[in-house]
Amino acid sequence: MYIKLKTAKKTAFTFFIIGTLLFFIRWVSGYEKSITLIVLAFILFAVIYNLIVLILLITQLIKHNELDSFFSMLIILLNIPIAAGYVYILIHFS
Repeated sequence: MYIKLKTAKKTAFTFFIIGTLLFFIRWVSGYEKSITLIVLAFILFAVIYNLIVLILLITQLIKHNELDSFFSMLIILLNIPIAAGYVYILIHFS
């Protein structure tokens, strides 16, 4: 499977938008158990999906030695510190 930079950008942007919306919904609602379960399910799905994409990109980088694969990996990995920041805010300020 060949993943292009455009696909990685769309994937990262989609998960960023959904994650941000869920963060704000969780923030506004307080500790609502159903919303927390939805957020946790999304996080689990996002981690699995992004790991699969990341593994495919690493494989692509090794086989084809393309710089686009490296930049695609960086774009996917940018969501990690953003998610960590959201978790930090929810733990310490809610």
